Amino acid sequence: MCTLDHLVTSDGVRCPSTATRRESRRYSPRRTKDEENVPTEQEAPCKAPRLPAPHGGPRRPASASLATGEGPPAPQRVIESLRSAGEFRALRDTGRRVTSGPITMIVSEAASTDRSQVAYAISRRVGTAVRRNRLRRQLRALLAGFDKEGSLPSSRYLVICQPPATHLDHAELSSCLLGAIHRISGAA
Repeated sequence: MCTLDHLVTSDGVRCPSTATRRESRRYSPRRTKDEENVPTEQEAPCKAPRLPAPHGGPRRPASASLATGEGPPAPQRVIESLRSAGEFRALRDTGRRVTSGPITMIVSEAASTDRSQVAYAISRRVGTAVRRNRLRRQLRALLAGFDKEGSLPSSRYLVICQPPATHLDHAELSSCLLGAIHRISGAA
């Protein structure tokens, strides 16, 4: 007869089961004469270390403060991206084309006058995905800079890149974009 807590042998002696003995060994370690009971709580730290006093008050020094600019800050414009395929197709079909080097820009009037919308068309002929994404990031940064300067009129833009655009450095890419933007402004 076997119970959960004890095992009864054939002669009627009750002894703990082997599972119970194993568990008791596992959870109650044997103590030897050399061991001591060490508390796990740590003592409270001593006084704070003595450090020299700071030079001056707790605030920033007066020499670090800068004079504030006069007037309100310049408004920051935001460039939105064209997301829907219908808007993209409508811009490609009805917009005005301007080419400057390996960059072609298609422009149409924006519905809102305070923000520009930009879409990028960079084909696989330009290069690998890494090159295309790098070119897209460069174009996005340049157009954001032109937008902050105020040299990018509020419109909808489709920027199309040809394969030689990947070989242009930052200054050449910037001059191609500015040339296209100036042609757009002059033609309007």
